[in-house]
Order: sequence, then structure tokens, then C-alpha cells
Amino acid sequence: MAGLVMLVSGTLWLLSDSVSCGGSEMRSGDECVTYSDGESTTLDLAGQRRAEQFKGGALALFGAVLTLTGGLLVRSDRGKDPSAPVDDRINLGRRDGWSFTDVDTDLLTTWRHQVHFSSGPAAWSVLSGIQDGVRFVIFDYRLGDSPRTAWMVFPNEPSPEFRKWALSRGIGARGPLNTVEEDERALIGTGRLFRSKKPDHVLRPLTRLVEAVRRYERETASHT
Repeated sequence: MAGLVMLVSGTLWLLSDSVSCGGSEMRSGDECVTYSDGESTTLDLAGQRRAEQFKGGALALFGAVLTLTGGLLVRSDRGKDPSAPVDDRINLGRRDGWSFTDVDTDLLTTWRHQVHFSSGPAAWSVLSGIQDGVRFVIFDYRLGDSPRTAWMVFPNEPSPEFRKWALSRGIGARGPLNTVEEDERALIGTGRLFRSKKPDHVLRPLTRLVEAVRRYERETASHT
């Protein structure tokens, strides 16, 4: 909303025929004198018009960037629906032959070294399986008082080289993932609790991580 307001205001300012100086409209023959750091600047009507058009254009451009950024953020999170039940993962498990578990008390213990999982006693709504030849697990956990969701994918051959490769590629987070961490055994993406009434939405971040693992395996195979 702020971006739209700035975009409209800047555009109107840019297209305006009137030119003002200190809140007063300038006319032909007027000069506008401004003071800054003890120095004065004098502009005639044409010069002041160019200065105001520059300010209006800059405001409109910044508003357009802000609006576009906001739109992309909304689009990236459009699949989220906190009111949806956990049926999204149950239906995916039934459809694709994956495993669903209500509660897993061992999962977080195995990955306790990951700071994101250090405070949770157990994982719940755990969906695990193989996507495009890559093993994965999706689950919810608690960080302090905040419920969160994690997507984890595992290379077929864990290696320190995988972590180095992932770090060098800079696999960044994009909604609904807030963070992506690299481990020699897995890529780990985490974000706020994710629910959707459309099961495939839960697979979007998983697909990104799986593609990264497959890319690593292809590059490793070609080097070999």
C-alpha cells in the first residue's frame, strides 16, 4: 500500500504543470532560493521544474520497486492458509505413496546440532519419502513458543563436499522459507508454520531444495 501511494504521488508530481517554491506557486520570471549548509542555490522557473520532476520521478520509481517487492512477497506466500488442517500432507502421502507420522520423537534428537531444532521435544505432522530420486522429510516443530515448518532433503552420498558446494552456490531463502542451512548430510529449509488447502503448495519449497541436490549430483558426476 505504501508503494502504491508513493507511485501515484510521484507520478502526479512528475506530470504536474505547476511549480512551487517553499509552498508558493512560481510564475515566469520568479526565482527560487534555497539554503543548505550556509550556501544558497538559485533556480529559475525551468530549473525548479526540472528539480521537482527529478524528485517526482525518484519517488515514483521507489514506489514502483516497493510495490513490485510487496507483490512478489504476497505471491510467494499465496499458498499459505493457517486455518487449513494437516490434510495437505496426509493427502500427499496417500497420493504419492509417502509416509505420514503424527509424532516423531527421534527426528529432532538426530538433528539436535541444528540450532533451529534445539528447543523442540518432538516433530509432528511428519511427511517423508522420495521426490525425483532424492529422500526428503517435511515436519513441524516448535522454536520457543513459535510453531514452525521444516523441509529437509538429503543427498544420496553425504559428504563435506556437498556442504562446500551448497555454500558456494548461495542457495538463498525464498518464501515460505525464512532460512536455508547447509549440512554435509542435508539441505534444511525452515519457515513459519505452513498449512495449505492445496496439497501441492507444500511441495514448492521442497522442489527448490531437491533441484539443488540434483544439480550437485549432476555436477559431481560430470567432474568424475
